[in-house]
Amino acid sequence: MKELKRFFRERYEWILPVCHYLLSFLWLKKIFIFSEDPEFLAKVVPTARDEAVISFDAELRLVFVLSSLCSFLIILGLWRLIFFAAKRTVSKSDRIVLGCILLVGLLFGLVLYPSFFGWEYDNYSNFLMARRFIPTYWHGMYTGVLYAGCLAVLPHPIALFLFQWLSFWAVVSYLYLGIGRLYGNGIRKYLVLLLFLLPESYYVTYNPYRNNMYTILVLFYFSYLYFSAKRADGIAGLKEILFFSLLTSFVMVWRSEGILLGLGGIVVYLFFVLELPQKKHVKPAAVLLVAASVFFLVFSRIQALGEKKYYGRDYMIINTTNILGNILNCPWADLSYAGAEDDLRAIDAIVPTEIVRACGAEGYRSYNWTNGRTDYNQTLAPDSQAAAYMSAYCRIVLHNLDLFFGTQTNHFFQALQLPANHPTYPYEGDLRISLAFLEDFPLRVGREELRETWFTSRWENNEKRIMLVNLAAGLIGLWRGLVEQSGLNRLMHTAALLLPAILFLLELLRVIDGKKRFRDSAAYMLSFLVILGECGAILLVMPEGRPAYLYPMLYAAYLMIFLCFAERPVPEKSR
Repeated sequence: MKELKRFFRERYEWILPVCHYLLSFLWLKKIFIFSEDPEFLAKVVPTARDEAVISFDAELRLVFVLSSLCSFLIILGLWRLIFFAAKRTVSKSDRIVLGCILLVGLLFGLVLYPSFFGWEYDNYSNFLMARRFIPTYWHGMYTGVLYAGCLAVLPHPIALFLFQWLSFWAVVSYLYLGIGRLYGNGIRKYLVLLLFLLPESYYVTYNPYRNNMYTILVLFYFSYLYFSAKRADGIAGLKEILFFSLLTSFVMVWRSEGILLGLGGIVVYLFFVLELPQKKHVKPAAVLLVAASVFFLVFSRIQALGEKKYYGRDYMIINTTNILGNILNCPWADLSYAGAEDDLRAIDAIVPTEIVRACGAEGYRSYNWTNGRTDYNQTLAPDSQAAAYMSAYCRIVLHNLDLFFGTQTNHFFQALQLPANHPTYPYEGDLRISLAFLEDFPLRVGREELRETWFTSRWENNEKRIMLVNLAAGLIGLWRGLVEQSGLNRLMHTAALLLPAILFLLELLRVIDGKKRFRDSAAYMLSFLVILGECGAILLVMPEGRPAYLYPMLYAAYLMIFLCFAERPVPEKSR
């Protein structure tokens, strides 16, 4: 018995999470559906372009395995938080501050549930597919895996909110405590808490949309890199290197714009954490590069299954439709260059240009639906036809770069709530092509299923809850309105765009003047370049002016600007 107790005391940080994980299999059937009517699946599962890529049963098993791994990681992280809090290594004042924020966020989320699911209709579809282990390739394979992983931990839709809020709270707490350890208990660490008050944080923490979840991941990624570079003990261990490799690969694959971010992160880790070219760190660096490459190949190959089997280049195609519509509607667009007629025919082969001009992306979806596509995002076009479309699009853009950049700048500025001054050209004719009414079956059924899950509908219609929702939404709306109407939001967004460029140039000038060593400035310079590069890449491909597209880089910019200034001396009275 003594040996057993000693074993438990030494290994309890692993024993309890493993027991929790094993017990979670007992309640899987409370939320997941393991067999489904073929007629139902025919309305949900996209039509396959190539059945030979992977069988549907294999897809289900793959999502089940991945979501099981995800649930284990979530449970492990949750217990690590509990153990950290139980050890009381944090001062009483910090525990009170962070504990109060945690409880307030939980209270608001419980009151607002399930309203925030409807802020993005994709959330209902992802919920429906995740509880059947159907891969959500269109929204990112790992979005559905994360949904299913959360539901496996707690068999209720509110698990998604709890995961999202706890993740954001934990990342900001990690920053808060880390800044306190590095720079003392002065004003700097309390400024970190302003992240909770950003108007965008309302969506980042409550709306289980993939971009919002990815924003939290990016915020953690930058924070982890920063504190890793500041540590001097044991950071080159195998466990840390494998964790960073896994984290970086996931950042690069979950959202395609993360590739530049991950590459920049690897460079920072190699030279500012492992401190190459020190000989003793050459081997760990090699392990990092090999592990990151392997993880990236595995993650990307899994995601690529959806492209090969269902979508081909459809995701790229839909991103072009609003841009094309504006160009084609412009009276002075250059559509008379040599080969323009062939390019327009290549566009027509996928979706009629008249529909693109009249309705943009929504027309593209309605046209696919009218033509019997199970998933209205699918064209089912052969690879050669899709490649011809993309080539034609690129040539049209190259002959109308001013219109292209005008359209994309409008989208970019609209997402940042900044004035969009470039003209747009609406369709002025009458649409002669008849389109069927688009019915989003997964959305409708997913919403119904969510409301039928474990007292959700009863809670949603509870009169006292409705009163509290009005109060909570009123308080949040008052704060967000104050920030937005005062112009502070626009000022912050402008700063997030301009300050990385300005600070990069200032750091470069300090190096050139000899006031600062290159090694001391390079990490910041690279971080600012990555942020600017990411913003530029998003500007080029964003299909519309949705703020969520820019949330990851917006929060990364806020963080890096803050950290750059945090390292500077603070007047004695502010410490």
